[in-house]
Amino acid sequence: MRTDTQLHGKWLTLAHVAWYVCAALAAIVLLAAIPVYYNRLAQPILGDPYGLGQFSASFQVLVDVGDLLGSYISFALAVLLFWRKPNDRMALFVSFFCLVTATTGIFVLENVLIAYFGAPPTQKLWSGLQTPLWILLICTFPNGQFVPRWTRWIFLVSIPLAFVSAASADSNQIVSAVSAPIFFLLAYLQVYRYRHVSSFAERQQTKWWLYGLFVALLLYLVALLVYKTPSTDPLLNVTPIFLAIAILRSRLWDIDIIIRKTLTYTIVVSIWLIVYFGGVIVLQRVFANIADVGNNEIITIISTLVIAALFIPLRNRVQNVIDKRFYRKKYDAQQVLQKFAVTVRDETDLEKLTAELVNVVNETMQPKRVSVWLKRTDRSKGNFREEENLP
Repeated sequence: MRTDTQLHGKWLTLAHVAWYVCAALAAIVLLAAIPVYYNRLAQPILGDPYGLGQFSASFQVLVDVGDLLGSYISFALAVLLFWRKPNDRMALFVSFFCLVTATTGIFVLENVLIAYFGAPPTQKLWSGLQTPLWILLICTFPNGQFVPRWTRWIFLVSIPLAFVSAASADSNQIVSAVSAPIFFLLAYLQVYRYRHVSSFAERQQTKWWLYGLFVALLLYLVALLVYKTPSTDPLLNVTPIFLAIAILRSRLWDIDIIIRKTLTYTIVVSIWLIVYFGGVIVLQRVFANIADVGNNEIITIISTLVIAALFIPLRNRVQNVIDKRFYRKKYDAQQVLQKFAVTVRDETDLEKLTAELVNVVNETMQPKRVSVWLKRTDRSKGNFREEENLP
């Protein structure tokens, strides 16, 4: 069932006024952050906060530049969404979400408040207040409708919970205990929405968003290893980028290719590492009783040659398994086309070749009717052949 995703009348005017106010405030914060971050980069780093030795100073520069760059990217995406789809409710919400992320999603607003007003650290406060926005995004993505409708009550309940958590540090554990099952429930509802409610295009939008969350999780894990603390932000906030692609419907169908390649090379690299380190251990035992000279070099060379020889067959094997499991229709179509390519190369009978072409079209595209027009070599009238795909 199609739903109206456009805002009209006074609601559209109110949304535009609110967006302009938020955009102006975000622009002020981002402009004020430039001298703050310049001063941070100009100050020498005397300690080693990340345990990286001589690379700690360079990494701190990378972190500061990444924070400010991520904020400006989020702001630019918010402007782009508002410019391209000013009447779409989901586009307006994601645009507003990007404005909030640009200032409070990372440490930009905190650094500005500390530098100009001497305020205490407030990142945890702003992160807690973002929880209702995340819940609203999960409940309404990708078409701006609550599915099921009763999920709006989850969003309404999350608002006072966020303020309670922000007002009292003692209540954080209670709020966290209440919020955890809510997010699991919302994750299940997104699966239900994807399988039973969303259209094909909306499913592609959901894939883009989920892939963005996957990339953000990887960056968070990297930051977790470097910062050595669980309360941190990813090295670069990429979620708004994938959200913007999903909302603008830009190259929606490319996400299937990206997911396939990601799955393939993630599995291949994992197997590679297992084979490499396993091979090193086995070869060390094999060469244990041989002269020590050159053992490490021999083991490295043999292990490298083994994984190099395994790359192409392993990648093809993993790709076939993934296609059979997750992309069965596309895999079957590829097999039919490969078979037809062999037939075209070997077959010389025009009638048999035409019949095979009709079969290929029927199996891959499954149309109601197939027509083949054959042109004579003497440039007389074309020969028309039609076959119908009967159920």
